[in-house]
Amino acid sequence: MISATTMMRNSRRPNHADRMVVVLGGALLDALIGPGFLVPGEPFFLTAGYLASEGLFYGILCVLLGGWLGDQLSFLLGTKTGPSGLKALQRRFPRSRRAIARCRLLMKRRGSLMIFSARLLGPVAG
Repeated sequence: MISATTMMRNSRRPNHADRMVVVLGGALLDALIGPGFLVPGEPFFLTAGYLASEGLFYGILCVLLGGWLGDQLSFLLGTKTGPSGLKALQRRFPRSRRAIARCRLLMKRRGSLMIFSARLLGPVAG
């Protein structure tokens, strides 16, 4: 019969690579358009902070890399779908026309400020 101590010793403990994948993947999903509405990024940011407090700074790098990759993939998705994606959105949700027109006006007036605000305050505004 196997004792509990033997089972604990033989159980697989998460290593650094596992933690890196989880933190990077969570930050990527948080920054990616679509899943970002469902996946909160705060647990992954807190995990990276905890790892940094333990002297393991790879968590911060993984969060930064995951956020950057998510932003780049979202931008790529937006450039590939472009106007056809907006037209499909307006057909499916006719009430979105007003919000899209307002967004275009604000982008013309204060483009940089709008991008900065949307990136940092996206979950609060949604």
